[in-house]
Parts: sequence; C-alpha cells; structure tokens
Amino acid sequence: MSSRRPRPCRVPSPPDHTAQSRSLLQSLLSRIEVAETTLTLTVALGRLREALGFADLDESQSHAIVVPLRVAKRGVEQKLVIGAGAMAPGPRDESLVKALARAHAWFENIRSQRAKDVSELAARERLPRSYVQAHLPLAFLAPTIIAAILEGRQPIDLNLKRLMYRTDLSSNWSLQRQQLGFEPFSAQPG
Repeated sequence: MSSRRPRPCRVPSPPDHTAQSRSLLQSLLSRIEVAETTLTLTVALGRLREALGFADLDESQSHAIVVPLRVAKRGVEQKLVIGAGAMAPGPRDESLVKALARAHAWFENIRSQRAKDVSELAARERLPRSYVQAHLPLAFLAPTIIAAILEGRQPIDLNLKRLMYRTDLSSNWSLQRQQLGFEPFSAQPG
C-alpha cells in the first residue's frame, strides 16, 4: 500500500470537446453489450484510474454497470430508453396537454349538468361522439401523471393516440403509473 497522495483529477471534457470526450469514453469502456432489457457497460478500471491521475491498477480488472433498457416507439421513431423509469424533462407534448384540458372541461360539463350526456357534448363541440368519449377517461388520470405530462416528463413513448385508445387503463392510480410506463411493473407474489 503506497502512502502517495493521489494527483488531482483531470477532467478533460468541457462541452465543446466532443471528439476528445468520445475518444476518452472509448478508451475507458472495454465492452458495451445491448440485450433485450439491459445495457451493460464494462469499464476498464486500470484505464479509468490512469485517466483520473491515480496510480496504475491491474489493467485486467473491470467493472460492469448494468442498467435497464427498453425500446420505445413513438410514431415512426424508435428510441432507446435507458434507466429505471427516469424521465428527463423534455418538450411538452402540446397535443397531449390540450387533450387533458379538453377531457377535464368536458367531464366538468357533464358533472355539472351543463351537458346532459356525451352525445350532447359532442354535438355542441361539433366532434364525433367517439372522439369525445375516447377523451373522457383522461380526466381520471392520476394527478402525478397529469403533472408529469404538463412538465414534459412522461415516458417517451406515451403519446395522445396511445393514451386515448387504451381500453384497459386501471382506475387505480398506482396501476395507471405502471401501465403507462412511469414505474416498472413489480412481480406479484405468486
């Protein structure tokens, strides 16, 4: 065991050094494995210690980082969603926000008897009855789901079409979060 003090950490990657960052990352990762539900990054610990300015470590040692992965489809695009349900804020889906607002307004019209039923409401709005009826369940989404949508933190594959025509959506808010991809499904004791 050496009593030498480690040298200060060298962080070589300001945002404008993309090529340098890419090169450093390629040198630190000895393997990247993409499986159906996981992404595994194998870090060469010796190279990492060297890049950080520490004494050399056995070059053959490595550490595997395994993170959940899923392929999300949104329209014609496909995106890799990495991490355990972490939703990074992105641009709001304005059509989804508008649909939520409509659903709440329409439900309030029916609840307060300003419209006697869905048919009357659809006629007043000059929309097909089926369209109005497909929107109404959005008024019963969990408050945390609504907040996430308003902040642009919904799962990348959650769009208006997927949400409106989901016929099996639970009235239980916790189950809704799982069904819509806000939380991973937990195994039920069997």
